Amino acid sequence: MPCPDSCPWKRIRPGETEYLSNKHLVDVTEVFKVVSTEKKARLIKLGFYVIFFGLVITRLALSVVSAVFADDEDIVAWSTIY
Repeated sequence: MPCPDSCPWKRIRPGETEYLSNKHLVDVTEVFKVVSTEKKARLIKLGFYVIFFGLVITRLALSVVSAVFADDEDIVAWSTIY
């Protein structure tokens, strides 16, 4: 008895139809059309990560400085909150 189209082992995986119809092959000239867009997107992502990293390092440095130069009364006050 043949398997119907709804069998789980007969499902088409993502990208399989493109591969079977030879659409996975890319023309070299079309690759260069996408390079500038990809470059801009990656630079924006890099900028976001650099800004976020700077904020985290600044916050870390400020917390270390405040912990080192804090008075004993401040430490007791913070410990009683919890």
